[in-house]
Amino acid sequence: MDTRMTVDRAPAVIQRLPFSDWVHTSAMGMSGGIWVLWHAAEVTVRQLQLGPRMIHLEVEFPRLNNPFLMTAVYNYPQAHLQHQVWNDLINLSNSVNHAAWMVIGDFNNLLFQMKKLEAVL
Repeated sequence: MDTRMTVDRAPAVIQRLPFSDWVHTSAMGMSGGIWVLWHAAEVTVRQLQLGPRMIHLEVEFPRLNNPFLMTAVYNYPQAHLQHQVWNDLINLSNSVNHAAWMVIGDFNNLLFQMKKLEAVL
């Protein structure tokens, strides 16, 4: 979800949610931040890299003992800036070293502009 919430307000909201740990980035104007929340009793998460448009983590479920990498992305809504995040992902891919890697998020890419919905929830 596009939170559109400043880094100062986020902890107060997150603490009311049923998760024990989290990492987040701040919204930039009307462009939303990223929140990744989890239960520490069920999963181990190690923050590897934190940037304004992505969070890169190592995730491990103790019972599986098979860590994987996860990158949460919120790309720029402006098409002329989106290449910056794609370049960051390409650079990050050079350090993955054959590990399982999941990239999730909002890439702000649409096949058809008419599919775009502007709404405030």
